[in-house]
Parts: sequence; structure tokens; C-alpha cells
Amino acid sequence: MLKRAIILLAVVSVCLFRQWALAQQASDPSFECLTGPGPLEVVSGFYNDKFKPDVAPGKRFDARRANFELPGTLSHALVALRGSGDNNSMCWAGGYFTTSLSWHGLAVSWDQSKYGTDSNGGVMNNTTSVTSFEDRTTWTGLHVFNMHDGIRTSNSKGGWMIQHTWLDYIRDDCVENDHIYSGKIYDSLFDGCYSGISVRPSSSGHGDSQGETITMDRVLLRMEPMPYPYKWDSRKRPLIYVEGYGDVPFGYGNVFKLDKGNEPDFRITNCVFLLEYDAGKTIMPPKAKVSVCNNNTVIWLGKQSDAPNYLLDDFPGCFTVITDKDLGKRLWRRKVADWHARHPGVGANRTPVVPGDFSWPRYASEFITPTHNSAFSGRRLAIEAD
Repeated sequence: MLKRAIILLAVVSVCLFRQWALAQQASDPSFECLTGPGPLEVVSGFYNDKFKPDVAPGKRFDARRANFELPGTLSHALVALRGSGDNNSMCWAGGYFTTSLSWHGLAVSWDQSKYGTDSNGGVMNNTTSVTSFEDRTTWTGLHVFNMHDGIRTSNSKGGWMIQHTWLDYIRDDCVENDHIYSGKIYDSLFDGCYSGISVRPSSSGHGDSQGETITMDRVLLRMEPMPYPYKWDSRKRPLIYVEGYGDVPFGYGNVFKLDKGNEPDFRITNCVFLLEYDAGKTIMPPKAKVSVCNNNTVIWLGKQSDAPNYLLDDFPGCFTVITDKDLGKRLWRRKVADWHARHPGVGANRTPVVPGDFSWPRYASEFITPTHNSAFSGRRLAIEAD
């Protein structure tokens, strides 16, 4: 009898947990667009090749049960929404996107992340999860890990949207918007960016900022030092060297990657930015290009004497700058834990054990196996100009 009672209790517990999990995901705002009008396509399973679905105005894609992995033989976006005619106002919801560790391990340099293992004019991988060539595309509920760029909006005109999305260990731009089209980033977690938001056109000349506006609201953005950053051996910018990692340089780029004199308007509200070092990085666009700015926070984990307090003068009433490391870490943990709690369906099986308790370097050194990250345990060896 006791054995039957225990089995019955276990079955009831599992059922109650499933009901609770379903209730939590039902309240997740990440996938609300799936209940709207327009054709619906369910995308599920594992993909390691280009995915180019049929598109239509207002079409919705339910990719909550889809996993995408980009091999070293492909370049650019895994998912591309593109068709003939005006296929505006589509919504892509969910999906896990990453690159194959066989060529894009956690320790690769910026160069290898960009160009792959072929340096002789072959495949330039330049990876990203998704892109759209259609107007007013919404990306929601994605989890993107260890890609070169997180999401590319460069080809989506007329008001793209990124919302309720978790970008994680992005080796270049968390968002690449290099054609400088208007768009909005809302209630998203960017937990490990080499560069935050790029609005810098390529040499091909695309991108006119006239009349364009980028809106950021409720965005958590953490800049993460990564191994062998862009032009680390020739640019005169500070680098970080970590105890136990030999001569491997770590660093990151700018929060905002801009085209000087060709910046769009920015509206930045209710955002938190976490930085480790180098207040000389571009943390904000030029003052004249920020039309709305309020209730934002910068968490500074570097030396207090190096903190970007100039932001308080340049953007009065816009920022709180936290230089107390313990206070800043607690705030970040609380904000990230709250984000994951409100988005249980985003990266549902990959949520950190302790949300917000980040770790870098993300890979074990050939010299030691780290038990704590340098930012939290003080294991940083030196910060030097190269």
C-alpha cells in the first residue's frame, strides 16, 4: 500500500508541475503574436542547413520546438524571411540558435568567428541567427547562443521589432542594423555582447539615418570581454589579461557602433548596461542624437576612478551610474532573474541555475580549470594598453 501511495503521489506531483509549467508559459508574453490573425506555420525539429520558408503578409512562425545549428560550411543567417511582393508584418516566435562547436568553439578569436577556418578566400561565415528582407518583421522569444551576430535587422524596413529575446555570448554585434532602419528593442536580455547595437553601414554605402529612429526600452545589456578581440594586436585600446590564461587577450567593442555624422535618433528608456572596463568605449550615441533618455542604469565593475560619470553631465536625468561592485552585481542578478521568471518559455531548458550570476572566460584555460570568473572573483591579472 505504501509503495502504491508513493507512486500515486509522484504521478500527482508530475501532473501538478506540468500544469504549473503550462500556466507559466501561457502567461509568457513572448509568444502572443501566435494567437493573432494571419497564416501560421509550425517549425519544429533540428536544422543545420538554411531555412527559407514561404512568406506571406502577416504570417506567423511558431518555432518554439525548433533548434538550429550552423555548421562551418554555411555563412550568414540560418533563417531568412524573403519573398516577392509586400510580405510585411510577419512574426517569428521562438527557437534556439547556435553555431557548431566543431568550428566555432567558445575560445575562438573574433577573426575566426567572422571568417571561419578558411582564411584563403573561401567561406566567410559571418554568422547570425535570423534576418528578414520584409518590412515590419517581429522577432520574439528567441534564444541565440555563440553566434557572430545575434540578430540582423539590416534588411527589414519600416519598423522591425526585437522583443522578449535572450542573446547569449554574441561574438560581435548583439543587433546588427547596419542599413540603419527604424526599429525597436523591447524587454530583452542581451547577456554577453562583444558589441551592443551596430548602426554602422559597410563600405558598400548602404544606410542613411535621415528620419530613422531606434527605440530601446527595458533592455538588459551586458558587455563581455572575449578572447582575441578585433584587431587586438594593432589597435591601441586596453586589453584584459586573466590569471591562468597565459597571454590570451580579452576585450570587447562599443555598446553603440556608430557611423560618425550618420547616426539615427535614439530613444533609450528603462535599460541597464553592465560594463567591465574602458570608459572610453562608446557607451552612448552623441547627445544630439538621443531625443528621449530616462530611467537608465550603468553598472560599472571597473575601477571607481575610471567610471563613466561623464554620462551624468552629458545626459542629465537619464542615468544612474553604480560603481559599487557588490551593489551592481546584486542589481544585475535581480534584473536577470526577474527577466527569466517573466519569460519561462524562452530558452526553457537552458535557463542558468543562478540567473544573472554570469561567468567569463567561458571556457577552461589550457593552464587551469577556473572555478570562478574574473569579474566576480577578482582573478583579473592586468588591464593594459597593447
